[in-house]
Amino acid sequence: MSNKSEVDNYPPVLAALKFQKERLDQLERHVVKLHKLCEKMVTSLGDVVEAVSGVEVDDRMTDIEADSNALASAGFGTDEDYGGEVERL
Repeated sequence: MSNKSEVDNYPPVLAALKFQKERLDQLERHVVKLHKLCEKMVTSLGDVVEAVSGVEVDDRMTDIEADSNALASAGFGTDEDYGGEVERL
């Protein structure tokens, strides 16, 4: 009985598997680079829009946080928004 697996008996299969792994590794590296590039493009586009229009494109807040900030700036915030410790209705 041999300690080798069945695949070890077929060098062409091993070569093909090794080639496929290398290709997948290469693809993964390209996907990571593409993702980083897309992030840079979105950030750059946001910077251009902000510079031209004066409108902040992405403040990284959730909708709830944005609504809370809008209400607070309009005078309808909670005590926490104004430095208080207890939230009141």
